[in-house]
Amino acid sequence: MSEQPNFQRQAQTILWVQWVFVSTFAWGLGIIIGAAFDIRFTTPAHIALLSACLALGQWLILRHFFAGKGWLVLLWLAATIIGGVLGQTVSGIFTEMIGVAFLEAQLNPFLALVVGSFMGMLFGFCLGAGQFFVLLIGRMPNAVLWVLVNVVGWGLGIALSALFVLPLWLSALMSVIISAIVVGLGVGYFTTFQTFGSGE
Repeated sequence: MSEQPNFQRQAQTILWVQWVFVSTFAWGLGIIIGAAFDIRFTTPAHIALLSACLALGQWLILRHFFAGKGWLVLLWLAATIIGGVLGQTVSGIFTEMIGVAFLEAQLNPFLALVVGSFMGMLFGFCLGAGQFFVLLIGRMPNAVLWVLVNVVGWGLGIALSALFVLPLWLSALMSVIISAIVVGLGVGYFTTFQTFGSGE
């Protein structure tokens, strides 16, 4: 009986490592493609590109849990792009409202943490909320928690990356690595040994 929990923990760990690797690779690929086509960083077009790469990378893992529902990838792609662009827009409006630019906030560690965390949480909420509806369609149990792990993950990711004065591409990569570490833990919790919607 004790072998089952151990096997489950191993499966969750493997899934978590895969999620972090795929998310980082996909986001990094988006950065490279954006640079190759001279797409200016942090513009809606660039965020849409990064979100699209992230969505496709994430689906490589999630598709195993939605048997017979391959069409959900189109919804996942659209939801992630819309959520990412909306999240970037909303977080940008937030910094304008408080009158503090992200680069200015980096000059003060405390301010960097506060501004970075709020920007990250807003981005994570929009991204997670968009993906949440796709998971709901796919009948993923406790799908609402997906929004929470994205809020926490992106909040931590952008907040911690804001503490360092880095090139934008490196700061973005650091953010996605940290967020993927947190979201990946959620993926392991949600998906281990499950196939969603199989009861149809």
